This record gives sequence, C-alpha cells and structure tokens, in this order.
Amino acid sequence: MLQQIKHSANRFAEKAGADWQELCGESLLIRLVDVFLRSYGQILFADNAATGFLLITALMMISAGTVLFSLVGTAVASLTAHLLKKEDFFIRHGIYGYNGALLGFFWSWYFTVSVSSIIVFIFMAIMVVPLQSYLMKKISLGRFNLPVLSLPAVVVFICALMAVHWLVYGAGLLPPAVVYIINGLSPEPLIDITFPAGNGFTGIILSQHLPSWILILAGIALNSRISALAALLGVTGGYAIVHILPYTAAAEYAGTIFIGFNAVPVAMSLFGVFLVAGLWSFLFTFAALAFCAVVWLLLVNTLTLFNFPFLTLPFTITVFITLIITRKSALPPAGLYPVPLEVITTPENIIRWHKYNVLIRPAPFSPGNIISLLKHPLRLFGPNRKEIAQFLEILHGAKRITILSGAGTSTESGIPDFRGGGSFWKQFQAEDFTYDNFLLREDIRARYWAMEHQFYKIILNSRINPVHEMAKWLTDQGRLAGIISQNVDGLFQRAGVAPDKVIEIHGTVNSVQCLKCKAIYSRQALEALFNAGVFIPCCEKCGGLLKPATIFMGEDVDKTLFEKSLTNILASDLFLVMGTSLRVDPVAKLPDIARQSGVQIVIINTLPTPKDHLALMVINTAAGRFFKKILRRLNINYTCRTD
Repeated sequence: MLQQIKHSANRFAEKAGADWQELCGESLLIRLVDVFLRSYGQILFADNAATGFLLITALMMISAGTVLFSLVGTAVASLTAHLLKKEDFFIRHGIYGYNGALLGFFWSWYFTVSVSSIIVFIFMAIMVVPLQSYLMKKISLGRFNLPVLSLPAVVVFICALMAVHWLVYGAGLLPPAVVYIINGLSPEPLIDITFPAGNGFTGIILSQHLPSWILILAGIALNSRISALAALLGVTGGYAIVHILPYTAAAEYAGTIFIGFNAVPVAMSLFGVFLVAGLWSFLFTFAALAFCAVVWLLLVNTLTLFNFPFLTLPFTITVFITLIITRKSALPPAGLYPVPLEVITTPENIIRWHKYNVLIRPAPFSPGNIISLLKHPLRLFGPNRKEIAQFLEILHGAKRITILSGAGTSTESGIPDFRGGGSFWKQFQAEDFTYDNFLLREDIRARYWAMEHQFYKIILNSRINPVHEMAKWLTDQGRLAGIISQNVDGLFQRAGVAPDKVIEIHGTVNSVQCLKCKAIYSRQALEALFNAGVFIPCCEKCGGLLKPATIFMGEDVDKTLFEKSLTNILASDLFLVMGTSLRVDPVAKLPDIARQSGVQIVIINTLPTPKDHLALMVINTAAGRFFKKILRRLNINYTCRTD
C-alpha cells in the first residue's frame, strides 16, 4: 500500500514538473517566475520551483522585510547576470539569484525598508554577480571543483556594512534612522551581533513559527526525503550545540542564526549533496556539525572585535575544508565519496549515479586516507619536496619520454572537462552529442554548433600552463618521443611543441571536415558564418555536413593514431601520464602495454586511477601545480601566456 502511494506521488510529481516546464517554454512570465522560485529553492539545495514556492510562502509568515529584500536581490542578481551575458544555465537554475536572495536575508536583519536602504541594496546586489562569476571560474570550474556556496553574498554584505557606515558617519549623506534598525538602542554603524532578537528573520524561534518551519521542511521533503532527514539532523544537532555551549546562553540571536543558516546547511550539504548519502556520510555529518560549532565560536570571538556578523561563514568554511580533505584523500568508493559538481541533483539521484558509475569501477590502489592526510596536512597544498626530488631523479634518468595528457591538463588552462567541467556541458545537454545523433538530427546539430561556438571562444582565450611549458622543455632537450593528447585544444602546439610530436588521439577543434567531400576547413573560417547568423554550417563546395575534426561519442579512434601512440611508448623508457582518469578505452589500456614492455610509468592526477598499481610513482595533485614547481627547480622561467 505504501509503495503504491509512493509510486503515485512520484508519478504525480514527475507529471507536474513536466507540465510546469512546458509552461515555462511557452511563456516568458512563467520562465521569470521559475527563475525566482528556483533561486529560493537553491537556498535549500533544491533545483525545484515547488520547494522555492513553499520557502517564500513560509517567509511571508515570518518577515515582510525579508521577503521584500530577498525578492529584489533575486531580481537584481538575475537581471545583472543576464545583462553581463553570464551562462544562461546558471541564471535559469537560480544560481545567481540564490546569492541575491541571501543578500536580501542579511540586509533585512540590519537595515530598514526605506528608499535609501533599497537604493544601496540594489547597488550591492549588482556587485554579487561579478564576484560570484569570478569565484566560480576560480574554484568551481577546473581542478578545484568546489561550490562557491553563499560566499559572494557574505563578502558583499560585509563590504556593504562598511559602505553604509561611511555613508552615514563618514560622508553624512544618510541619517542613521533612515537605514539602520535601531531597536531602541543608540545608533551603531555596525549593529552588534548580540543585539536583542525580534527584528525580521532574526526573531525566528521554532515554537513561535512552527507553521513556517513545517512549510520549509515540506518543501525540502518535496525535493528529497534524504535532505529532509538531513535538515532535521541539522536542527536537532544545532539546537543541542547552542544549549550545551555556555557562550550562547545569552546570545539567542547568534544561536538562531547558527542553527538555521549554518548547522542545517552543513547537515543538508554533507549528507547527500556534496557527499554521497550513506552510513559514513551520516556519521561524518555529526563530526562536521561539531567542527562547524568550533568555527562558529572562533568567528564570533574574532569578528565581534570589528562588530562584523558571522552570517553563513561557519557553514562555508566547514564545507570547503571537508570537500578539500575528502577529495585529496584516496577513499574507497563505498566510503565517504565527494560528489563532482556536475552530477549534483537530489541525494536520491546522486546515490543512483554513484551506484552505477562509481561502485562498478575497480577500487583504486593508493596508500592515502584521511588519517594520513591529517598527519601530513601539507599534502593539501601540493607535492612535497620528497616527491619533487624523486620525480626529478626519474626524469633525469630517462632518455626518451612519452607523455599521455588528459582533460585535467586543459582544465588548468580554463577549458572545461566534459566529465568534470559541469555546467558548461550540462546547459547544452551534451550527453546527446553522439556521432549518430549528429548525423541524423538537425536539432542536435544546431545545439552542438551553439555549444561549439562558445567552446571555441573559451579555447581561444585559454592560457598555456606549466604542463605545456614542461613538454616544450623536453622537446628542446631532444628527449620527447611524443605526446598522446586526449585534448582537442592544440595548446601543446601553441606552447612551441612541434605538431608532428603531438598525437591528437581525440582530434582537434581547430579543423573542420566535410563529411561528404572530405574538404578540410580552418575552424576560424567558420566564425564569419556564425556572426552572420548561420546556425548549422555546410560545406561551401558540395553543401555537405561539416563536422569538427574531433572524436564524438560512438565514433572510433583512428587506428593509425593509436598505433603511432604504441610506437612512441615502446620507443621510450619513461611514460608520463597526467590529468586523466584512465577509464576510457582504448587510451586506458596504454599503461598496461607500457608496463608489459618494461617502460617506467609515472602518474600525475588529482584523484587516484585504476592503473596506479602499475606506476613506479603516483602523485595525487594537479599536474599544472606540480610542474610549476618542477620548472622552478630546473630554473626555467614560466610565464602564463595565451599565444
């Protein structure tokens, strides 16, 4: 009976979601409403309009000021992102609106609803977007793969506190009562963190706002039952911490913010969203809550010296440190498993992804684990001196070297990885770009070329990194047998490596071929067509379909190139493997062939690979970071450049 109810509820939810998306496709107004609701849903780790609707309904029962500022913040941030031509995927799914809404939450705790306050707030909400975009490029895309969380809103709000202080007390442009919530106290430029509760959202006490909390929990459960369980865990854990620690007894405001905006997000994010939900992540969440409490107390005692609030900083710091440690540790797939940003959906869907995409892989061999990482915390900051010295000894002893370069090499140049680059590929539904689909479906070709147009611009703006410089140095030394590149960007050639030394086994984005007459064009020649409004370019000689000279999913690797790769490996005494997971055949077989032929192998990758046991040396760090230190030891000046 329960199973039938569950299936019926799931079918209803799926149909309602499909109907809503159809409405969004038909009406601009509905699309705008969807962006607003998803922005609120993102506050609860839910890319779900219904969750956002229930949250904003709950907020209406608590604080009109919070609703007003958060709505304005969402609108301003989303519109600014659109005007600055940020990725449409992020805008539509509320990623920018989320930080705008959070800024509105913070604002309502300190500032009045007045014309002057709203004008200053709008300016600050605009500032959220460029900061968030910068942080996303630096820490979300590429090798770090960390979420920016609420950091943009926190940084902008602290800057806003100082800006308003100057406007009121420095320039004298605004009277204090026009912007500050005084609450019966003397005007303070930066309201003390322990001021009495009762203003706006800061006055939440569970018993007084039980209907609102029920709506919020219902919204979370509507998106994910696991997240609902995690939220309850955060509430109870946070409540226990607040009442156990003697410091918080007289700071009800601080305790409330800790529970609602730090303990609950920590529990929800680490049990199911950023770590795969399971027994280990459940137990780990308790440890994370305890650590978050320590961070909270440290920040309260530090920031109050400057009269700054802690906001969501304990949550952000806790999640950052957790993800850095778990991703740097060689943990078994069945244990604490960090989730790549590009596959984050609901905890239930993440469990299915983990089951069918991770647990079926061979467990990587590596001695690293959390305990050893904590014993040697410098591993978080890159290779140590011993690793560098050992690698240099191996390098200097090799006469002929072949390099296998994977996508991780290019991510350090700002080029998104199909498997790890997340939203860039997801916004175009890149999983549809198979060879057969490209040949048979015009809509797929149109979508592909729209993606490729943006991707090509990213490659043109990408920079040479130390891996490419190292390859150039080996070429100059006369010791480079060849480079087997899974990259399509041509950065090795741009760094000065001779083209005949680079085997582009997955093709190149810099050439385009007609599938009918086999004519070859420079990719740059197509830019004029795209700028003229041509969506699907065709061959100017025969009218046939044009296709980039890259290997699509479902398309075979050129056998000649693979055989040339084998020849290079067999002619070498060192095989350097870097920036690749070694999970895609036929390239994944190359280390086995090298080992059988007696060629020494060194693997440099941020995460363990299934072939680590074949290597003489394994270095779990970003290849670019590693070779930057190697170049420094070799007294080679490295300068990041674009040409």
